[in-house]
Amino acid sequence: MAMQRLLVFCGYAPTADLSKKDRGGGLPRRRKGVKTRMAALINAKCLYKKPIFDIIINDFIKTAPWKLMPKTRKIHRPNVFVFDKYVLNRAGRSVSFFYRLERTAAGTKPIAFEEKIFFPDKKINWNKVNWELLNRLLFDLHLALGVSYYKTYCPKKIVLEQGGLTKDEAAFWNKLYTKGLGEFFYKNKIDFRGLVRFPVAKKILPAPLAVKLKERCLLPWGGGKESIVSAEKLKSLGHDFALFSLGDSEAQQNTAKVIGQSRLVFERRLDQQLFALNKAGAANGHIPISSIYSFVALLAAALYDYKHVVFSNEASANLGNVKYLGAEINHQYSKSLEFENDLRQHLARSVTPDLDYFSLLRPYSEFRIASEFANHPEYFSSFVSCNRQYQLNKDARTRWCGRCPKCAFVFSQLAAYLPKETVVAIFNKDLLSDAALLPLFQELWGEKRFKPFECVGDAKEVNAALAIAAGKPAWKNAPLIKYFAKNRLPRIKNAGALAADVLKIAPEHNVPLNFQKITILGYANEGRYAARHLLKLYPTLQFTVSDAKPVENAPPQATVVTGPNYLQTIYEADVIIKTQGMSDRKSELVVARAMGQKITSITNIFLAQAAGRTIGVTGTKGKSTTASLIHAMLVAGGLASELVGNIGADPLEHLNDPDKIFVYELSSHQLSIAEKSPHTAVFINIFPDHLPYHGGFDNYFAAKANIAKYQNAGDTFIYNSDHALLRQLAAAVPAKKIDYLKKGSIAKDWLRYGGKRICPLSEIRLLGRHNLENIFAAIAAAKIYGVNDAAIRAALKNFTNLKHRLDFVGRYRDLDFYDDAISTTPESTMAALAVFKDRLGAIILGGEDRGYDFAELAKELVAVKPDGLVFFPDSGARIFAALQAAAKNAKTELPPHLFTSQMEEAVKFCYGHAQPGKVCLLSTASPSYTLFKNFEDKGDRFQQAVKKFAKT
Repeated sequence: MAMQRLLVFCGYAPTADLSKKDRGGGLPRRRKGVKTRMAALINAKCLYKKPIFDIIINDFIKTAPWKLMPKTRKIHRPNVFVFDKYVLNRAGRSVSFFYRLERTAAGTKPIAFEEKIFFPDKKINWNKVNWELLNRLLFDLHLALGVSYYKTYCPKKIVLEQGGLTKDEAAFWNKLYTKGLGEFFYKNKIDFRGLVRFPVAKKILPAPLAVKLKERCLLPWGGGKESIVSAEKLKSLGHDFALFSLGDSEAQQNTAKVIGQSRLVFERRLDQQLFALNKAGAANGHIPISSIYSFVALLAAALYDYKHVVFSNEASANLGNVKYLGAEINHQYSKSLEFENDLRQHLARSVTPDLDYFSLLRPYSEFRIASEFANHPEYFSSFVSCNRQYQLNKDARTRWCGRCPKCAFVFSQLAAYLPKETVVAIFNKDLLSDAALLPLFQELWGEKRFKPFECVGDAKEVNAALAIAAGKPAWKNAPLIKYFAKNRLPRIKNAGALAADVLKIAPEHNVPLNFQKITILGYANEGRYAARHLLKLYPTLQFTVSDAKPVENAPPQATVVTGPNYLQTIYEADVIIKTQGMSDRKSELVVARAMGQKITSITNIFLAQAAGRTIGVTGTKGKSTTASLIHAMLVAGGLASELVGNIGADPLEHLNDPDKIFVYELSSHQLSIAEKSPHTAVFINIFPDHLPYHGGFDNYFAAKANIAKYQNAGDTFIYNSDHALLRQLAAAVPAKKIDYLKKGSIAKDWLRYGGKRICPLSEIRLLGRHNLENIFAAIAAAKIYGVNDAAIRAALKNFTNLKHRLDFVGRYRDLDFYDDAISTTPESTMAALAVFKDRLGAIILGGEDRGYDFAELAKELVAVKPDGLVFFPDSGARIFAALQAAAKNAKTELPPHLFTSQMEEAVKFCYGHAQPGKVCLLSTASPSYTLFKNFEDKGDRFQQAVKKFAKT
């Protein structure tokens, strides 16, 4: 009776059989009072759930004045949205999620919803399921799915009846609902500011779960070009993966057959009342559907044992469409990097860090994805990127509607890379010849309005693609290309530069290293270290090793490329791990960097994890000695220390040892592309060196300065104030500064630091004033880590010169021979001269000519007056010329000299010209590479020759 009275009130005859649409006479006329009767019908529909109301409401909507419809929503508008509960049905392979819309006014009935997610018909091992993980993911999915029902009336009050949220968790959901519904708010003219407020419960955040999932991937599969490119990349990298779908279509089925991977197809069943409310005038519009796919995919990964959920969202998805109420509205927000970062943080903080979520194509633009997709013609007849195709006839000819922004955008991208006949065959239509699509293309290439509310790239990508297409004879007569060539192309100053710009790899992404194409450039020590480290992390990783020289003992997972064209491999790489011998100014690397490819090193890999427990040491000369001194002092102080870098061990080998303090000797080559600075940075001096490698002194110093560039207020910078550049650097960095020359001193035959006696000079075996200064620097670093004076003294007492650094070879035939092969600059040789200035007999000079200024060294040598001089090519001739000029100014004669390229001849000359009791010194003031492999090779040959001629 109540229902009949309601029908009479709404203007319908109570005796009419309203369940039969074909009854003669149709539906009777209604009375006046449209707003009141409409609200009554909506409430009755939700209360009685009878088919009769579907008929009445549909009829009402057809004839109701639409201008009144938005107002009817206000009559019994719900003001509370309730997340009721979720129920897992293992037998039915489904989960039900319940919601309610309520109004706080007395006498109103709630509107209840039930949504279901169905699992695929594949066995789930419920005995192995982590139930706590499953519960957390179901709770999140409950909140994610609720957006479809919440948006009908956007109540200000949200209630959670099952579970609760911390402040951070509530902030995550507030942001997802607010930004994810941005387009919906914009189109419905809703003020979203402060609207979405998830309740915060007074609870302690549970610890993230530690779970073990199989090392395999779940790839969301839509049948479009993006997921296809991702699948082919995963296959080429050797990853185990399956395809995930929420719903199914012919395009998904047909493209999946091509890739040949197994599938997990889930089903989503919305509550049908949602559609009735939308027809009745409840607000409707775009929701963050990709976030729903994300949470269902995460649930699937947990149920079916997959560690990685790998989406195919591109860099273009980060770009918004329009500004509204001071905020950027992005149709693709839930595909953006911003959402991806938020979700990753939410998983790590509130669920588990062991379930990995990222987008494989995030570094790429749509334009670049199209270039890769063009290499896979096997998909051309089956892929679909048109979102409207699901509403069209399933005949293959209607896979593309040919009218929407997505069709037009994809057509433009493929037109740049494929022949015209191929593109037209894919779409069954030439979209660039359809003049009616001009307004749509004008939006896409940025000529009018704003970026369409669709999953399309930005205007630069369309302009770049059509600029390429415009240069192809096959397209030149297409009406839209003619228009583009006349009105848009003249505004593009450099089409090639534009294309290169949109092809760049974006640096902001979360793609793990083992999901990227890696090239190790150079396979000397650092190359081998990098390979060993990567395979320790990812035993099945496939990568490329490129070197000009033959490569020995490369791991079987590596593709080895050698010879004159070895650098060509870097253009296929996402990540290039270069060894320090390869200058980052090399033209091929400059091009790779311009294209956005990541160029890194083992130093970067190390500092990314261990900068906070690292003491970095650099300087033109003396860094090896200083680093070794610091290490010795830390060990003497009872600390676990590891000496790594140029002088020490492989830094990556001990990376995961949390108890060690690392002392890292850092060359300018290693620092040139550094992205982090060590916690303690020691910079001992700066002179011109490695100038060809860096392209000048300014670049050399800039590379060195990276040791402190990225420090913060909690770090320490230890420096030599005798150098103006180091004083300037100290003033620029925010770290705590220590000028070690002000702290250290020599008084009454004692080495002192901070005014306290540390060690008598008689116990120090290092030679030269420069080494005393290196000791001051080492003490400054050791004291930061709590090493006491007694331990420092013990370390100094036992420390000797490093090999090839003023290394005493022995006394032979009444001559003292010293190997200072590591001195490869004029300044370091002058430091050696200062040690032996009173008894230098003979010195061997010269090597690779790097354009050093030898004038000051020549003055010092003329003043010392050695008994003999030996010169190696190539710089030997310039050193001799500088000595001639210095001798002329000093009005003195040079001693006997020899030009040679043979070490044995050089040593024999020293034996023959040095006076008894004097020193014969190898300190070349130039690099070693003209005649020797390196300074170690040069020093070893010197020592061998000294001992050989000692017997004659």
